[in-house]
Amino acid sequence: MPEQPASEHVANEQPALSGSDAIPPKPGAPAPGFQLRDFSVYLSVHIPIAFLVLGLIESLGLVWRPIAGAFYLILLAASLFILLGMSLSKELAKPGQEVTAVSVVVVAGLFAVVSFSQFSRYLYLWRGGFTASQSGYWHWLRFGIANLLESILFDIPAIYNWNVTEILGVKFWSRTLVFIFRTSIEFLIVAQSIRAIGFARRTWGSVRSSQHNHYIGLMLSKLGWLLVIAIWAIPLAVSIGAIANDGLALDSTLTVLKLGSPLILGGWLAWESFRAFFSMNGIWNRIMALGGIALGVWLIRANWPMFIAFVRLE
Repeated sequence: MPEQPASEHVANEQPALSGSDAIPPKPGAPAPGFQLRDFSVYLSVHIPIAFLVLGLIESLGLVWRPIAGAFYLILLAASLFILLGMSLSKELAKPGQEVTAVSVVVVAGLFAVVSFSQFSRYLYLWRGGFTASQSGYWHWLRFGIANLLESILFDIPAIYNWNVTEILGVKFWSRTLVFIFRTSIEFLIVAQSIRAIGFARRTWGSVRSSQHNHYIGLMLSKLGWLLVIAIWAIPLAVSIGAIANDGLALDSTLTVLKLGSPLILGGWLAWESFRAFFSMNGIWNRIMALGGIALGVWLIRANWPMFIAFVRLE
C-alpha cells in the first residue's frame, strides 16, 4: 500500500482550532444567563428616562388636567401592550434574553402602576367615583401599589389587613377600571415575572466550591453584589419615604434607609448562606452557613415590624 506524502500526512494530523475553523460550542451549552451587573446597567439607563417621561406628563397637569389624564391613559395602554407583546414574543423566550425580559417587566410594570394610579386620580378630580382623603400624587401612588400587591400576592394584603390605601372605587365604572387593571396585571405582569424568574433560575451563576473552599471567603466575594443592591436601595428608599410621607422629605428617606438596611442585609445574608449550604462541602462550612441563615432571618424579624409600621401597612 503506497505511503502518503509527508506534507499530506502532517496536514491530516493538524487540528483546525483557530479562527473560523474553531470547534463551535455544543448545542446544549448554557447561554450566559441573568447577571445582576447587566441588569443594573440596563436599569441605570432606562429608569431615569422613565422618571423623565412621568415627570413631563405630570407637569402637563399644571397646564390642563385632561391632557395629563389622556397621556397617562395612553401610557397605561402602551405598557400593557408591551407586556402582552412579550408574552407572544419568541425571541425573548430564547436563552440569553433573561436580562432583557426581566428589565422590560420592571420598566413596563413601573409605567403601568404609575399611569394607572395617576389616571385614577385625575378621574377622581374630574368625575369622582372614588373615596379618598386627599388628591396628592404620592398618596394616589399608594392606590396603584395596593392594587399591584393585591394582584401579584393573590389578595394577601386584604387577607392580612395591610391597609396599604384607603382609596376605594364606589361607582360601577371606577370599580370596572380597577378590575381591568388587576386582571391585566395577573395575566401579563405575573406571567412575565414567572417566566423571567425561570430564566434567572436556569442560568444564574451558581456557587463553585472549587473557587471557594471556605464559607468566609465565599461571603467576602459576594460583598460586591451587596454593594450593587445597596446602591439601588437609595432611589427605592426615596420613593418609599415619599409614599409613606405623602411627599418628598429627607427625614422619611433617612428613616427608610435606617429601617430598611438591616432588612437588605438580612435578606442577602440568608440567601447567600442558603446557597452556600447546598453548594459547599465540609461540616464547618455547613454550620457557618446555617449560622448565616439564622442571623439573616433574625435581622429580618427584628426590623420588619418597625418598617411596616413606618410605611403604614398596619
